[in-house]
Amino acid sequence: MILPDFKINFTFKLLFIALLIFQPNTNYSQQKFGLETDWNWEDLFNKAVFINPALIKTVDNLKRELSVKDARYIVKHLSELDSLQQLKNLFTYYEKEESVSVPDSVINIFKETDFQYRDDIENLINSMKILSGLRNSFNPGKKFLFTGKNYLSEPSKKSDSRIEIIFDYSEAEIILKYFSGDTDAEKEIKNNITDKEIFNEKAADDIKNYDLIYLLNRAAAETPLFSLYKWVNPLSYCNFGGIYIYRDEFSDLINKIRDNESNIRSDAVRNTIKNVPDSTSIKVRIKFKLGNQKINKYFEERTIEINLENFNDDYSYLVRYIIHELYKTIEREIHLSVEEYIADARDRELIALISEIQKNGIANYAGPLGSETRPWDLLEKDFQLFNNTFYHLKKYHGKNIKDSLIRSGFEGNAPFYTMATQMAYIIETTLGRNALTESVFLGPVSFFNKYIKAYKDYPDKIRRVFTFRKDFEKKISELEKKLPEKILKSAMSINKMNMPGEEKIRKTEEFVKNCYSETNAELIYFLSGQLLLEADQYRKSSEYFFKGLNLKKGAGNISCIIGNSFMKKKAFEEAKDFFDECVKSNSGISEPYEMRGECFYYLNDKENSLSDFNKALTLNPYSELSKKFIKNLNK
Repeated sequence: MILPDFKINFTFKLLFIALLIFQPNTNYSQQKFGLETDWNWEDLFNKAVFINPALIKTVDNLKRELSVKDARYIVKHLSELDSLQQLKNLFTYYEKEESVSVPDSVINIFKETDFQYRDDIENLINSMKILSGLRNSFNPGKKFLFTGKNYLSEPSKKSDSRIEIIFDYSEAEIILKYFSGDTDAEKEIKNNITDKEIFNEKAADDIKNYDLIYLLNRAAAETPLFSLYKWVNPLSYCNFGGIYIYRDEFSDLINKIRDNESNIRSDAVRNTIKNVPDSTSIKVRIKFKLGNQKINKYFEERTIEINLENFNDDYSYLVRYIIHELYKTIEREIHLSVEEYIADARDRELIALISEIQKNGIANYAGPLGSETRPWDLLEKDFQLFNNTFYHLKKYHGKNIKDSLIRSGFEGNAPFYTMATQMAYIIETTLGRNALTESVFLGPVSFFNKYIKAYKDYPDKIRRVFTFRKDFEKKISELEKKLPEKILKSAMSINKMNMPGEEKIRKTEEFVKNCYSETNAELIYFLSGQLLLEADQYRKSSEYFFKGLNLKKGAGNISCIIGNSFMKKKAFEEAKDFFDECVKSNSGISEPYEMRGECFYYLNDKENSLSDFNKALTLNPYSELSKKFIKNLNK
């Protein structure tokens, strides 16, 4: 599980230790600090001013950092401690929890400091300050920050019938039902949340249902000190620590989404449909989830998974995210992705790069996830970064340099995505919306080619700093010739037809007969294979792919890519055949053995699966994936 790195700066550590030098005292009742259950900030200000006016600033800072509900939660559980000195043991829960990693320096502060708290209002406020600071350090993404926002309700709007969206709250509601104490919830979890849907994409890493129940039980524990620990680190126990604390807020969030489904659906469809071809027709399920889950490697087609704790009650961001993911789902549905099969080995990395840029760039144009418009001077740097990245890709410079540049393009403000968003805007405002929607189903080469055409045809509208290197323009032109639009459009017209599998096979055979020539045979076979893969006609699809591979130099690596495509469709028998070819060409590399071993695993061929993973581990003794599968297979 990947969680944020937890950092506490040195100044904060010193301040923390300084605040913990107090005198011991006896216990008080739950109301020992003189605050009623429904106290407000004014009550705390009034108490602070009589004890030490310097505390007023601390309370004021707390008011800015915390909601009154969070502040009451802290005070309640601090009051229930036998003594504030018990905070010394707060981080023992970190040692017991395997799903998070905490620097030893943080734990040692609590272990080595001689806590001698006097249980009074001054030390209560200082304790609140410490706990708030810790939470800010451990939860930099600001999850579980509820601000009391409401969805801006409008009269119910009808959405375009070409895109149907189904809202599915079942998995999130089962979790909340369990936290409410419902005795039937555990049975529902075991019946409705399968192993492969929870948390990890690899079978050997799957958290079983009984492990999920264990996590939920731990998250629901309510001893005073443990409750404070969960508040400080709401990411604890796969986020269920925070979910338990804010279970009422999440229940309210789901109810508000349900009450406004028609408007959310209408907004999402309206902003997506204008950026995709008119012929688009699709049914998409949105699955709302709770818990730190990874999307399953073998994803459900036409499904968008949304982790609610990433949004809290920011409904505007939630709707933009739905638009963003809805576009990507449609793009994946209507585009026949064959660019990587056609490209030479030298160009494959570039194809992967521009595919990622195009997909997320147009998605961000449809549903912007950023909060601000990118300034012109920063956009200029975005294009500079891409041009520099292409230069190093072309020159085949060291892997570290290339990886560093590519990583820079996708991290932080994601300059490659903002660049592509600007490209989408330029294409639409110069060449027209049809040109933009056409590039959605024709793919990344068409998208970049149309942008180059836009700035060449309209030089007065597009500044030179927003153009590409000449050698990149040449490369896109070369790739475009390998992917003629006429053939792509012919294949994609079949792809969008809703028909039985046998009819799709017949249409594909007609496509091959009508478009085949010696110069484009490779493309025709790969397009046909992809067409039938999308239609779930796996055996016939496999035949066309192998025909294409037989014409391709260096087909071993491409067979790995094709094998992965079959794995995503859970067509493990056909995937295995392609990984056989991959192993033949890459016998000294561990990954092909791991991929084939995984196919054997899902085909219940444990003997061959174990053999492949043992071979992979021999080639790469550090492979955690192989170790986990071997451990699982030897049970």
